Amino acid sequence: MKNNSNSGSVWVWVLLGFGIILSIFAVYYLFFAGGNSLETPVVEQINLLKSNKITDAYNAASANFKSSTTLVQFNQALKQYPVIITNKSYTINEKKENTSTNKGCVKVTFVNQNNAGTVVYYGLAKENKNWVISALKINSKTATTCDVLIGITK
Repeated sequence: MKNNSNSGSVWVWVLLGFGIILSIFAVYYLFFAGGNSLETPVVEQINLLKSNKITDAYNAASANFKSSTTLVQFNQALKQYPVIITNKSYTINEKKENTSTNKGCVKVTFVNQNNAGTVVYYGLAKENKNWVISALKINSKTATTCDVLIGITK
């Protein structure tokens, strides 16, 4: 029976190569990728609102949002459009990102108990590599699209 001592060294090289590849992916993720997805803060806020954690949902928004919208105003908007909290379901219809401005948009349709839909455009901005909600446009009277909201078109 022949003893092949080279098979052990082949496995060392395979494992070493695998370790190097994993290290490259880790470095890429830490320094170049990272952060949350565009819809993450929207879904998190919807879940907080469904759990009646209004203050937490407000506090999860960007500093810019909170400087232009008080908690009282946020509560008033939710009372005017209760479907955002009491919805039967919701659908994310559109997601767009403008990489040159670090702005994003998520269009959500909330469906109430009578199957009527309410459209909400969530404006997002990047803070520390993470998307945060920076604006809400609810059934806007002016023509709003994700492209307008993130500055792609006027």
